[in-house]
Parts: sequence; C-alpha cells; structure tokens
Amino acid sequence: MIPGLTPRSPMPIALAVLIALEAPAWVASSSRATLIDGARALAGIGSASAIKNPRLRRSTAEVRAKAEVAKLLEQFTERMGGLGLPLRKGRELAQRLADASAPADHFERGDGTTFVLATLELAKIKELIGAAVDAAAREGVLTRADAAFDQMLVEGRTK
Repeated sequence: MIPGLTPRSPMPIALAVLIALEAPAWVASSSRATLIDGARALAGIGSASAIKNPRLRRSTAEVRAKAEVAKLLEQFTERMGGLGLPLRKGRELAQRLADASAPADHFERGDGTTFVLATLELAKIKELIGAAVDAAAREGVLTRADAAFDQMLVEGRTK
C-alpha cells in the first residue's frame, strides 16, 4: 500500500504528481497550430471521462479531438480570407478536411480519463484545398494558407 492512501482518502498529491509526470506534454496543452516532428499541423485535443467502457471512452475522446481540429480549420480558413468556393463545393471540402484528421496519440490517465491527440498536417490541407480551387486561384490560395498557418502558430505560442 502507498503511505497515506486509504480507501477513503483523496489521492495524495505525490501520487497525482507521478501520474501527471507520465503524461505526454500535449495532454497539458490546448488545441492549436503547432510543429510535430518538424511538420506543420493543426492539433486537436479531446478527452472523455466518466464512461466505463474503455472503447467508448476512447472513441468519444477521438470524436472530440477531431471536432477541435474542425474548429481550428474554421479559424484557418477565416484567416485565409475564405476560399471563394460555391456553398456545395465548400461543404464537400470541409468534409474531406474533417475526414483527413486522424488520431496521432492517446493517453489513459489513472483516474479513468482518456485523452486523444488528432492532427491534420498543413501539407494535406494544402493538397485538398489545391484540388478544390481552380488553377487560376490555386497559387494565391496556397500562399494565403501558409500565411494563415504562420499566424495561428504565432498566436498558439503566445497563449
């Protein structure tokens, strides 16, 4: 038995610190534009707790992480000044972008909380956007994409 831990006592601070030290750094972070192994990416963090079924808890955290990426994509396209696509084509692109984000990592905390990191690399975003816009607008849109990401990256570092 761990000293100071009884069935009715709250978790000792030392044990809570040990659990926190095991967690990857992204668990304590927020959803944002970031560099992951040198690649520019949008990173969404989702969590789920109070769900007894571990599979359901993880899938809930994944859905929430992907929703965070979708929010970042909204901010991203706003910073780009929009894409100038017709409504239907814009919705199709938004769906392809949302589907392109994928879980990159997960962490199970000792209290039954699951964290998931979902990412979408800027290169993939630019590939999908480039395919959706006409050739005449493509270069300008992709240049604005780089500038929008850089702006979000700087904002993420100052939070």
